[in-house]
Amino acid sequence: MRKIISPPTAFASFTGSADYEGNSDADLSRNLAENVDLPAIFRTLDQGVCPGLILPADDGSMMICSGDMAIVSGDYITITFAPIRPFNMSMSVSLTKTDSGGTAIRIPGSEWYLEASTQSGS
Repeated sequence: MRKIISPPTAFASFTGSADYEGNSDADLSRNLAENVDLPAIFRTLDQGVCPGLILPADDGSMMICSGDMAIVSGDYITITFAPIRPFNMSMSVSLTKTDSGGTAIRIPGSEWYLEASTQSGS
């Protein structure tokens, strides 16, 4: 018998603030780690959907990036987002169960670390 999986009512995205303190990958990682709904991200990946990125700003503007690609391998997940052409940049988020020692931030209440990075000229 074929198993029927009903579609979810919504897909999760990484959310943070476009007005995060600082201007580094470590600051962005901290901002996203404090706001991530990790179970919702995993449910979204289980449905075969790449999570997106939503960064609202205090002035009411908002940046929404589609998830471009996800690579899931054991205890390591990398998600890249569609390029942000007006700013000539792209972003990615890695989730791992081990601290890379770089800009990774432990997600509160979980065993996962989040590391966000931005690349210019993409």
